[in-house]
Amino acid sequence: MVREALRSALRSWLPARPTFIDQVKTLEVPPVTEVKRRLLRGDYDGAVLFAYPRALEDLERAYGRVFSPELTHAEILVRGMQPEMGNLPEMFVRLHRLYEPVRYGGGGPRSPSDLEGIMISIYSQRPMWTLYTELLARTPDEPSRGVPVPSGANGVPVEGN
Repeated sequence: MVREALRSALRSWLPARPTFIDQVKTLEVPPVTEVKRRLLRGDYDGAVLFAYPRALEDLERAYGRVFSPELTHAEILVRGMQPEMGNLPEMFVRLHRLYEPVRYGGGGPRSPSDLEGIMISIYSQRPMWTLYTELLARTPDEPSRGVPVPSGANGVPVEGN
């Protein structure tokens, strides 16, 4: 009983412990958003034809790799992937399985949900999503700090940007 009285008295004299709330804003990287947009329009082929080359280009940028134009996609998947890329090699193999039939013809799996999931997995890797963090983190009225702004003819910024 004395112990409870002491605790109660101490609580009333001491300031309340602060509560910290982390404000986390979830953002989606533009390539994933574009794939989802095309899939919602029913343009599966367009989504796949956009997704694979964009993800491959971003992989080069994220890991400082340059894939020779002479390499086939299959060769890139075998020789171009590195251990530090985590599960990206597996995700790119899966993405290529969706891309190849659309790009070169023939039957193949047509799975919009797989395409979306693969793109989310690819861009959940830190080096991949950090390519877009500055672009996504800035507010509309903040200067770009080197991030390109879409422009129209003669380099004039497009209205609304």
